This record gives sequence, structure tokens and C-alpha cells, in this order.
Amino acid sequence: DIYLGLEKDIRNIRERNVALELLLFGGIIIIAFYHLGLFILRRIDLFTIYFSLFCFAMSVKTIVSNEKSITIIFPDLSWTYLYKMIDGSFYLATTFFIMYIQKLFSGEFKKPILMVYKVLGFLFIFILIFLDNQYACYLAPVFQVFLLLACCYVIFVLLLAFINKREGAGIFLLGFTILAATVVNDVLYYFGVFESFM
Repeated sequence: DIYLGLEKDIRNIRERNVALELLLFGGIIIIAFYHLGLFILRRIDLFTIYFSLFCFAMSVKTIVSNEKSITIIFPDLSWTYLYKMIDGSFYLATTFFIMYIQKLFSGEFKKPILMVYKVLGFLFIFILIFLDNQYACYLAPVFQVFLLLACCYVIFVLLLAFINKREGAGIFLLGFTILAATVVNDVLYYFGVFESFM
């Protein structure tokens, strides 16, 4: 967004946005460490480590996107690394979230499909790391399609889990459907299908 106004007002807006980003970052990182602690105490529950890794990735995305609060701590951080962190954290978060859902609802989420998503997810990250930014930017539209397919399959899995009366499946289905709707909105807006409603 582009803001017009007095320097003082623009600065106040940025400082408020940075404060909100750092607050969100702090909350997510606490959740990440909490679930990491749960995994250390009970290593058999792999879903806790996947959710922890998902939160770590989302916490990074929080401070590298929008106001890019990380540049306050690292003012000399190059745009090359910043861009890779923006996309890389998103690719990682998506992949870890899919792994998290599979562990929670392993009866409905087929392992071969999980393997496909894992391979594709980490392949995107690998390519992003070694590809120059002027070419890496073309990964984003492809990943948006990957994300849409992942959302559709996760909804299908949660619906099956709900039908099979798995504990917590109904809440997951409701929450993720709302989240998926925002994802679809953002992806269609990204491709210029329509103006965003969000």
C-alpha cells in the first residue's frame, strides 16, 4: 500500500505496523517453542514437531513480509536474501503444515500423496535457494497452483475424518475451510481473476 501524508503520520503508521508484526512474531515463536518442548517430552507424537516447525517458518515470514521488521535488526540485509526468506518461509510453512495434518489424520491422508507433497515442497525450496532471484520469482505462480491443490486435498481429508468421527475433525474442517477460502481469494487475486474481497 502507498500512504500519502505528513512524515510524522507515515512514520507513526509504520511504527504501529512494526509493533504489531513483532507482537505477532513473539506469539508465534512462543507457540513454536512450546510444541518443540512437547515433542522433546514425548517424541512419539510427531505432529507436535511438525506444528513447531510450521510455527517457526510462519514466525520468520511474519518479520520478513509487509513492514519487513527484520531489517530493523539487520539493516544491511540484502534484498536477495530477504526475497528468498519471504518465499522460502512460505514454502516451508506450507510443507510442514501438510505433514502436520497427515500425522493428525493419518488414516485419511494417504502416505503416497504425502510423499508427493513433501518432494514438491522441498524441491521448491531447493530451487529457490540456488536459483537467481530474477528466475526464482517464476516459482511463485507455480507454487500458488500447488497450494490450491493442497488446500483441496486437505479439505477432502478433513471431510473424511469428520465422516469417520475422528476427534477434533469438525473444528479442523471448519477452521481450515475458512483459511482455504482466504487462500483461494489471494491466489485468484494474484492471477488477476478478480479484485480481492479480503
